[in-house]
Amino acid sequence: MRFFRRPLWLLLISSFLGLSVPVLSKANTLATEASPAMDAEIIGEAFDRNTGELLYREYYTLTADSLPLRVDYRLPNGEAMATKSLQFSKRDNLQNLSLPDVRHHNLLNGRLIEVEANNPDANQDRVTVRYRENLKDDIESASIPRQSQAVVDAGFDEFVRLHWDRLVAGERLEMNFLMPSRLDFVSLQLRRRDIPSDSGGNGKQTLWIQATPANRLLRLFVDPIDLYYHWDSRRLIRYSGISNLLDPGGSSMTVDIRYQYRQ
Repeated sequence: MRFFRRPLWLLLISSFLGLSVPVLSKANTLATEASPAMDAEIIGEAFDRNTGELLYREYYTLTADSLPLRVDYRLPNGEAMATKSLQFSKRDNLQNLSLPDVRHHNLLNGRLIEVEANNPDANQDRVTVRYRENLKDDIESASIPRQSQAVVDAGFDEFVRLHWDRLVAGERLEMNFLMPSRLDFVSLQLRRRDIPSDSGGNGKQTLWIQATPANRLLRLFVDPIDLYYHWDSRRLIRYSGISNLLDPGGSSMTVDIRYQYRQ
């Protein structure tokens, strides 16, 4: 069955944008790397959650509106792993920030994800998805009905900010997140969690959001994804969960990603 071909969280992206601090400086080793690090406005370092080993880095290029335009994923030695481009649209003079168009290409295994969610010439009640697991597979495609509270890729981060006050108040929210590998949406539940006083984190400056399947049975079999936002800027500073990338051997990775920002 397609549903069990990959872990549920595998394609929940780690491309959330965040914090205006700490600022990257010229003295910072991340900022002194060769391109794309020199041009990156945000850099995320992904560590193995069990061993602490640095697995890869994410380099973000932003639009003038501070929305993600391109993400380059690279191994610690600088070798390219994957690239992702995003395009957000304005519809009825409002930015449709939860439904960007996406093209994600894994350079190591050939996985391809293409999502067309806001083409003004297309049927606005549907989303077009094209997916290829690896170079040996054919591209599968589908035009699927747009769900209420629909979210695509990095639109997750915008959804959190849009409903910030409700999450802060402790309300449980549901979204329909697009899973390209299934060519369909899956329902997720978001809720605020309290940061333990002995965790070493600053609960007064950090909002901890946990994402789990809305289905109770599925919650028994998959680990949650934890997202930590800076309280004042409402930007993501840490992501902990399944990576949206596979390692060079084709296995999924459980990562802890920390983000730094140039401005």
